[in-house]
Amino acid sequence: MKSVFQTKKLVYPQSVGERLKKARQRQCLGLVELEKSLGIRKPYLQALEESTLSALPGLAYARIFLKQYAAWLGLPTSLLVKQFDEEVAKGAWGTKGNTLPPAVTTNKDLVVAPQLMRRCAS
Repeated sequence: MKSVFQTKKLVYPQSVGERLKKARQRQCLGLVELEKSLGIRKPYLQALEESTLSALPGLAYARIFLKQYAAWLGLPTSLLVKQFDEEVAKGAWGTKGNTLPPAVTTNKDLVVAPQLMRRCAS
């Protein structure tokens, strides 16, 4: 029996940064106000709006900041984080394809976070 449904890849009309900026502007909010409300520094909020991962303290922080920012603006956080991950993987945030480290690297029964591996390798 032939399926009636087709699977389509989601195409986002705007980047994560554009969506954040437009939502903030619709609510007539300045970055200074958000900095005080969220406790996230203004340069990091600007980096999210400009899709500049290198200006953020790290990928984990970028996700946390994105979730907080999106929730405060009333945007769907899970969809934005998914879109963010896709954009990062495609290189839209100043990264190349698969150059991001995995969340956790395993070695037999030992689990080591990437930050610890970099410190140990030095």
